[in-house]
Amino acid sequence: MVDEATGKSAVADPPTGTGNVAPGEATGQKPTAASATESGTTAPDVAPPSSARLIHAPRAVAKPHEDFVIEASISSPDRVRRALLVYRATGGEIREVEFRRGGESYAAFIPAADVQAPGIAYAIELELVGDARVSVFATRQNLHSVLVPEDIADVRERAQLKRLDGRRSVISAGGEWVSFGKTDVPEFDRSVNDGYWRLDAGYTYRPLRTVNEFGVNFGLVRGTSPVQGASNFDGTMGEYDPDVGLNYARPRVRFRLADAWHLEPSLVVSVTEVGFAMGAGVELHVGDPYGAKLVLGAEGISLFGTTVFSRVDIVASDAVTVSPIIEVTDTPNADRFGVRLLGELKVDVGGGFGVLARGGYQARDAASGGPSGGGHLSYAF
Repeated sequence: MVDEATGKSAVADPPTGTGNVAPGEATGQKPTAASATESGTTAPDVAPPSSARLIHAPRAVAKPHEDFVIEASISSPDRVRRALLVYRATGGEIREVEFRRGGESYAAFIPAADVQAPGIAYAIELELVGDARVSVFATRQNLHSVLVPEDIADVRERAQLKRLDGRRSVISAGGEWVSFGKTDVPEFDRSVNDGYWRLDAGYTYRPLRTVNEFGVNFGLVRGTSPVQGASNFDGTMGEYDPDVGLNYARPRVRFRLADAWHLEPSLVVSVTEVGFAMGAGVELHVGDPYGAKLVLGAEGISLFGTTVFSRVDIVASDAVTVSPIIEVTDTPNADRFGVRLLGELKVDVGGGFGVLARGGYQARDAASGGPSGGGHLSYAF
């Protein structure tokens, strides 16, 4: 019944057989096996003695993914062995949480992991001295419902995960060959092939929340540079060695700033032919993170070079994405920047598999240039 003065639920004296207490509960009889519940605990069917009262303000709404705290006051606690919060989470079975003394009242809470949309439901029971148990607010058969509004982050995550067919992880591997043509080295009266090739493998996991995704790539780069070894440290001419190389690890994290804005910083840890080298990069994604978008990025690695690029992902169909790319770079360890004009074609072949092909042309000056080509295979699961 409801305390008229406070508007709160209470067990009144004596029980009337209405509200949360069933008719005949005042007989003091023990629960029977016929009243067993899903959790294996017998349903209460005994009213508390007149000196035991519980006052509780029912709650109707809860915040998702936060502890749901229930407070209550118990008179004559010496007559009560313990008070129990009985609850059911969405799609779950009935569970029990014991009330604990806290300040001037008793409190129990439903853990945040169980507080999920569309709602939870609960009742309160008293276990009296003598092992009798009584429902004092709602019952196991008729729990009090609490609405849990759906978190917008949950809605967004579920929508993106559906688009990705429930595949959160991606593994990929691929390579690329790049040629800037031949470059003259007057100091040594020779010309050198200016270019490199790259092999790369990576793993990505997609939480699809504030951290939209994170991953790591491992790879190696080998090539030749027209300026490598052109002079000694004392300024005298040394033996010319055009070979350059890089072994690297590249961890990265993509953060969601807004629905159409994502920022992806990265760190590069590498070893070059000269020694240990560090680098960093950043990408700004504007648009659909898994659809049509503009990507602006830059990356620099000490002792190896800097790259700045832009890419536009154009969704041609559900399975095909075309991406024109403009890149400006002085890798590998060149004395001047070159411009690369590239195109990518990405095809979703089904079953989580994807194929990407890349090709283009690049040059550091008007007198020479060369083609490039490469590709990647990926599998999402």
